[in-house]
Amino acid sequence: MMKKFMTIAMMGAVVMTSCSVQEDVNVEGQWNIVTLNGKTVDTENIPYIGFDTEEGRIFGNSGCNYINGTFNLKDGNIIEFGNVGSTMMSCPDMQIEQEVLSTLEKVGKIKAEGEALSLCDAKGNQLIKLEKRFEEVAYSAIEGKWNMVKVEGEDIPSDLDGIPFLSFTADLNVAGLAGYNNVHGAVALDEADTTSIQFENMAATRKMGPNMEFEDNMMNVLGNIRSFGLLSNGHLALFDANGKLAIELEKAE
Repeated sequence: MMKKFMTIAMMGAVVMTSCSVQEDVNVEGQWNIVTLNGKTVDTENIPYIGFDTEEGRIFGNSGCNYINGTFNLKDGNIIEFGNVGSTMMSCPDMQIEQEVLSTLEKVGKIKAEGEALSLCDAKGNQLIKLEKRFEEVAYSAIEGKWNMVKVEGEDIPSDLDGIPFLSFTADLNVAGLAGYNNVHGAVALDEADTTSIQFENMAATRKMGPNMEFEDNMMNVLGNIRSFGLLSNGHLALFDANGKLAIELEKAE
């Protein structure tokens, strides 16, 4: 799959204003696209849009490809997008992606609805509904043991010695089971970004098993983790450098 960047023609710059007269609309963070043109988005790779208001940057995934660009927020609820680009990967089903990109061209207004956002056309009709992708929490909220339920969107295989898990301690150490081998190391946080996390100096025992491919892949994925948060189901989400949900974990009882 090619991963070159191209510029997406979005009818110049996309301008969004509020669907009704509102005070400042807070767009900071990452938002899942949950409905698109009145239809629930039901796909494994949920498209999302992220806003970095400090750097004036937009990023995300349109269903297959990663997108990025710049935006200008002014008067609290007016947003101008520019230099929006996308990777050029090919996926089996490009329909959602094509609809996301074409619908963004029609957006004219934005409205805050509780904890959600609505992107509307110029007449105020909802085109896209956005909901927070995850809840930002302090590291102390994830201390303890978490069992893995998915790695890169795939269920945990049944031919392991036990359920893979990670256990986080208050002194920033981490230990767990990778499938056959015990692992341990440390986590690094960034005080300037409460969602930032990286795994460092990870080491493992050297036991062999019938499905070492899973364990080797999981360790590689762990090395590329850059952020974390809690999903709406209470699960811990670990995201890679591209913002992709790489590992999903459930709090152990």
